[in-house]
Amino acid sequence: MEDTGWTCSDPWLTSIADCTPGRYGPLLGLAPGRNGGGLKDRLAVPSDAFRTRIEIVVIDPSGPVRVRIRAALPGVRIAVDK
Repeated sequence: MEDTGWTCSDPWLTSIADCTPGRYGPLLGLAPGRNGGGLKDRLAVPSDAFRTRIEIVVIDPSGPVRVRIRAALPGVRIAVDK
């Protein structure tokens, strides 16, 4: 394999999208990894006013992601996408 100078430390990203009914679901951001670690850091970036408007978070059935969501957004409801 040819050395391209790129290093891949984690090939996965967590997408953060607006899932408001009737909207097109714009991509709001990306967090590195799939274990939820980068997600908590990414959710700390927006303002408190932005975070308080989040009512429901849809995730895949991932325990680590659920724990990070609870830490970053304690009052939010979580829906699981099978």
